[in-house]
Amino acid sequence: MLAWTLELLGHPSVKLLSTFMGRWTKENRPISYRPTTPESRSMRAKPRGGIRASFEEISNGRMRLVDLRSRDEFEGKSADGPQSAHLPGAVSLPWTNLLGEEGQLFRPRPQLETLLSAIGLDRGDQIITYCSFGPRAAVGYAAFEQLGFKHLKLYDRSFQHWAKPTGLSLDNCLPSL
Repeated sequence: MLAWTLELLGHPSVKLLSTFMGRWTKENRPISYRPTTPESRSMRAKPRGGIRASFEEISNGRMRLVDLRSRDEFEGKSADGPQSAHLPGAVSLPWTNLLGEEGQLFRPRPQLETLLSAIGLDRGDQIITYCSFGPRAAVGYAAFEQLGFKHLKLYDRSFQHWAKPTGLSLDNCLPSL
């Protein structure tokens, strides 16, 4: 979520490390135990438009909605949250399905492409990721971004906002991965 938030605020260069510390040290890469003193810099936030989905965009049905919560949450089988189901028209892609093994952040590219193809997504789609509060949606956002998706947004208000008693519809039986 931090990487997406920094992008939203207009940070000029946000990167994610693709491996974890355990793998880094296992591969005998350099590490340091000395404390670092970050160089002081100032940054004026210049919010970047186009990566934060609005309520209207979620509601209009023009973009593909990708739910990064667990399958049980998506299908309405979980007691978590005010209501359990999913936004109308959404497809399920549990965020854990994107994660790599042996210290890698994400699965290898061909595996990710197969997962996305299985739920009918391709790089030309306009996609909005969401979860309950935003963090799992940010994992999906980062994976889609890494795969070269250009029309990508995150709904940071996510399911908790939609599911509040507002009379908005929910589905609980759409296909999922």
